[in-house]
Amino acid sequence: MTGTVKESLIEDLRRLGITTGDTVYFRADLFVMDRSLKVIRAFIDASIELVGPEGTIACPTFTRGGAISLRNERRPFDQDTPSTSGSLASLFLEHPSVVRSKHPLCSFAAIGENAGYI
Repeated sequence: MTGTVKESLIEDLRRLGITTGDTVYFRADLFVMDRSLKVIRAFIDASIELVGPEGTIACPTFTRGGAISLRNERRPFDQDTPSTSGSLASLFLEHPSVVRSKHPLCSFAAIGENAGYI
């Protein structure tokens, strides 16, 4: 295989029809496919590069279930609350440009032009 993993992923995403300016929602646990965190990070970087600055990528960052009333000062929901939506979501939350919604159980995170809207 020639090129980098990221370049290969960009070509794969292009073949799926993703182009510059798109808003793309990903729901996947890439850790099942490849146990390398480097590849999952490359997937995120490839997606960001492909959609460009005018595009947006998003994914679910759901948290552990339970009654919202059980959340208190000791366990508040915030941007650092771990996601239970898989490795893609967990690494997505580490990205410096990520914006996460404030729902305590069913949050979403996004990177790009429409991240604040999502």
